[in-house]
Amino acid sequence: MNNTTASLRQSNLSRALLLLHERAEVTRAELTSALAVSRNTTAQVVGDLVAYGLVEELDAPRTGRRGRPTTTLRPGPVSPVTVACEVAPHQVRIGVVRIGRRLTDLQVHRLPDDSPQSVIKLLRDLLPAVVARFANRCVGVSVAIYGLVDPSGRVDIAANLGWNGVPLQEELSATGSLGVPVVVGNDASLAALYEARHGAGRHAGTCLYLYGATGVGGGLTVDGRLMSGRHGYTGEVGHMLINPQGRTCRCGRVGCWETEVDWWALRRRWKPIEDRGADDEAAAREVYEAAERGDERAIQSVRDTAAWLGEGLGSLLNVIDPDVIVLAGGLSSLYSADPATVLSHALARRIGRPVDLREILVVSSDQRDAALLGAAERLLQPVLEQPPLPE
Repeated sequence: MNNTTASLRQSNLSRALLLLHERAEVTRAELTSALAVSRNTTAQVVGDLVAYGLVEELDAPRTGRRGRPTTTLRPGPVSPVTVACEVAPHQVRIGVVRIGRRLTDLQVHRLPDDSPQSVIKLLRDLLPAVVARFANRCVGVSVAIYGLVDPSGRVDIAANLGWNGVPLQEELSATGSLGVPVVVGNDASLAALYEARHGAGRHAGTCLYLYGATGVGGGLTVDGRLMSGRHGYTGEVGHMLINPQGRTCRCGRVGCWETEVDWWALRRRWKPIEDRGADDEAAAREVYEAAERGDERAIQSVRDTAAWLGEGLGSLLNVIDPDVIVLAGGLSSLYSADPATVLSHALARRIGRPVDLREILVVSSDQRDAALLGAAERLLQPVLEQPPLPE
């Protein structure tokens, strides 16, 4: 086989796997159309993928019509998987992600505390068994964590967890017990990657993802590629200055955006309280429920918090000028609760020609698992782009 033929064959295999990853299952006809090749070439591609175990071909249910039933292509018995982890305040989630963005074998573990020692011990105890189940099918372990992560996988700052300078990637790789690569990234950035490739930001040239909970994080993608920045900090919008006369943030600075728009900000406006807690999300739901019942204080709390959300969005529109802004977590709930206030403040802050921000602001397609799926995407994508050729 000459180099040109081998390269074309590799390209067709890659494009077929990427399509399968996007749609979870495809027919031969859909594959032929997407690859813009002949049916004979499609047969060769499918034959290669089936022979290598990357794809299996199943007969569709019979419809009673004449002719051969359409077959469906699905990920095969030895298609690659990634073990994805999410480290959040008070809990760790571990799952297996297959081609087709299928998340399975999900485990949720509550943490006795958020210390690096507790998290690292838990992961070291659990991950070897998960990885071993898939032998050489597992392409690696990818960890998403709520914090600033540099390119080496070191967690420089994780205010929600109380971490500073923790070499998480090094710690998980040190013993060699996993036998696969380990990568660590910021949770919001990895969720942004997933949304840009497969979710609400799909087909957007520039996509800004914003997630709010106990804090605010974000990620920026351009043409489906994550923009990390020199130190891996791109997207830390929760700590941009928004209110110089505001409150002290957990990062030690005054007036950060997250102090005005996260769950804690919403609940303290309704029932003033200084301490953050594990029940911030539940308390935020109480505010929305009270507002729906007509509680004036709750309505005003939502309105004030929505105004600060709009102020920050307007500034980000000026700086980044994205095609789409994907709102997730508490920020999507806030936008849904009072879109008029968010939009009016964002438009007032924004410069340039008039636009319909309702076309730019969208809600996340996966509020729960985007970080896990994005973490897996980071390791699966290179394998799909350069699949091994069958012998």
